[in-house]
Amino acid sequence: MSATREESGRSADVSGPSIGLLLTEPARGLAGFAAMPLAASWLSSAPRGDGHGVLVVPGLLASDVSTSVLRRFVRRLGYHAVGWNLGRNRGPTERVIDELPRELGALAERTGGPVSLIGWSLGGIYARELARRHPAQVRQVMSTCTRLTGCPRPSRSPSPSACRRRLSSPATTGSWRGGPASAPRRSCTRTSRSGALTSASAPIPRHCGWSPTGSRLLPRAGSGSGHRPRSDRTTPAGERRTEGGPAVAQLKQLTGLDAAFLALETPKTTGHVGGVCVLDAKSAPRPLTLDLLTAVLAERLPLVPVLRRKLLNVPLGLDQPYWIDDPDFDIEYHIREIALPRPGSYAQLTEQVARLHARPLDRSRPLWEIYLITGLAKRRAAVYTKIHHSAIDGVSGAELLTVLLDLKPEGRELPATSSFRPVSPPSPVSLAVLAAARLAWRPVQTVRVTNEMIRVMPTLAPALSGFVGGILGLNRGDGEVITTRLGSAPVTPFNGPITQHRRVAFRSLDLESVKTVKNAFGVSVNDVVLAMCAGALRRWLADHNTLPDAPLIAMIPVSIRDPASQGALGNKVSAMLAMLPTNVADPAERLVAVHAATKLAKSQQAAIPQGLVDQVSDFAPPALTARAARVVFATGLLHRLPPFNLTISNVPGPNVPVYLCGARLVAHYPVSVITDGQGLNVTVIGYLGQLHFGLTACRELVPDIETLAGYLAEELEVLLEAAGPAVRQEPAPRGPLT
Repeated sequence: MSATREESGRSADVSGPSIGLLLTEPARGLAGFAAMPLAASWLSSAPRGDGHGVLVVPGLLASDVSTSVLRRFVRRLGYHAVGWNLGRNRGPTERVIDELPRELGALAERTGGPVSLIGWSLGGIYARELARRHPAQVRQVMSTCTRLTGCPRPSRSPSPSACRRRLSSPATTGSWRGGPASAPRRSCTRTSRSGALTSASAPIPRHCGWSPTGSRLLPRAGSGSGHRPRSDRTTPAGERRTEGGPAVAQLKQLTGLDAAFLALETPKTTGHVGGVCVLDAKSAPRPLTLDLLTAVLAERLPLVPVLRRKLLNVPLGLDQPYWIDDPDFDIEYHIREIALPRPGSYAQLTEQVARLHARPLDRSRPLWEIYLITGLAKRRAAVYTKIHHSAIDGVSGAELLTVLLDLKPEGRELPATSSFRPVSPPSPVSLAVLAAARLAWRPVQTVRVTNEMIRVMPTLAPALSGFVGGILGLNRGDGEVITTRLGSAPVTPFNGPITQHRRVAFRSLDLESVKTVKNAFGVSVNDVVLAMCAGALRRWLADHNTLPDAPLIAMIPVSIRDPASQGALGNKVSAMLAMLPTNVADPAERLVAVHAATKLAKSQQAAIPQGLVDQVSDFAPPALTARAARVVFATGLLHRLPPFNLTISNVPGPNVPVYLCGARLVAHYPVSVITDGQGLNVTVIGYLGQLHFGLTACRELVPDIETLAGYLAEELEVLLEAAGPAVRQEPAPRGPLT
């Protein structure tokens, strides 16, 4: 039977590749030979090897010709490197399944010890599977451009510097689940799809086989290994984790959307988001002190790896930055304390938060800070957190809170973690080479983005025509019909150039009252919130004699996280523009108009492919993006021709009581980002039967932000009255300290 399989495998292997493949393989080989002189600098400084065997497995549709340069380099370092000797890699054929373990055993026998495995693309999956099935014969595994799950695409071989670093480092020891207690813990190195090198000392994931669909690794039936399959877990912070071992450290590259929040920063604009947790400190089992907060957060840091990572910029700004471990991480730098004179008032709290939020984060360190604010009235305390928007969006920020907060005052048992060992960053030369490779892919990316834009353009035509028509002064005098289509954003006091100063205001409103209005009018909670904002803005603009005849335009962020990306950090957001009917006097009509406008905006936003925003934002290199952003801010284009007037965001929160350091969370108020031309932001977080509004504005543009926040509560009362006398309720508390 084995001979039959071997014959079928060989016949399939010599059945004749296509002309395209025949031309591609020599091209790969010639490129590899041409690159050999580049290894001279590494060879001169590389440590000599110990002579152990190294088996190099090629990627999909590649052969030993593609790995010849790599094998020569490894041999010159003093290792016994060989190819896999199975011809072209055409996938997991029966021949590969039978003969690859034999090649591994033969090499281990010839060299007298365990063998190191190097594989890329599909070859990396083969290497990990060999290590799982034959742990006694494998010393360590190195894979590049190979995902921990899923079917990889064909890619290039590992860089010589990567192999030199990993081969010269000793493998760590320890037991791993599913193998003998004396089996060594294998070092596993891989690179991301963009080619960035990542490494970790961790158990090898127990994946068995390859799905023909190419979308998911599936267990092979009847593998005969005798081990129970191991399921991968994802921690709340999105770090890939396997049972019985630590999380696999990964060098994560920022997406274009993540990096855009770095590009928007100027001396007057910051790119971080924040939140204020008001805590009932008297209910805590222990006094809430800076030392206690530092100790609790230190225990949770392994669950949120981005809190120990800083930015690594690519030379010349040719590609998006990377998150790398900070070898000099100092938690005491990031956690600080401020004491208000007792009894601290609501006004003192908001003033301190506004000053803290106006300060930019230090980009040479991990981009986050936490402040413990003590001395509040009623023996309460507050914890102000700020983290850069390039690391989280609204939904992932809410998920981050679930990692830091507990369901009981006593806390919870945390999973065992190993000590923090920073992963060495790639060299500037490696980053430049990877950036050059991505730049070479730009023409293909241009065609892809252009095709997507052409396909989406008919859906966006009505909105664009209204916007352009508003700029040109068209479509005026259309009667008294309330429009729901977008025009140009009218000029308001908060659509001017901002300064570096901020003001914030907080309000808490009863969610049941909002739901009462929702049920009475047959709309959504978001519609009621937008109608409240429209009414409050109408009053405030009328107070300043600046109420425009046209409705305002609100930008509403929309989360596009699918179940697979739940828990992952970074930004997974799109946006929709909705008309905000500040020109409608009647509150009931205003709510109906909001409902119609959001319905239209949702239909237009749903037609935009989820990945289009990332593709467009990732298209231009950071050097070009940053320069374009500076030109836009310098020319004042955003406040001369604002695309929208303000941002209104609604973020879900926990609906059960939660605790921080044993203190019960009373309220959580968001503090968000403002930019030139959009000097006002309204963000809402739901928690425990209340909606917590956080208003952030430029101090000079909206000096009386407290008045605007008070109008929100009054607008809810007006909507309750419009819903009917039978549903009239008492107003909810209006501040965090009342």
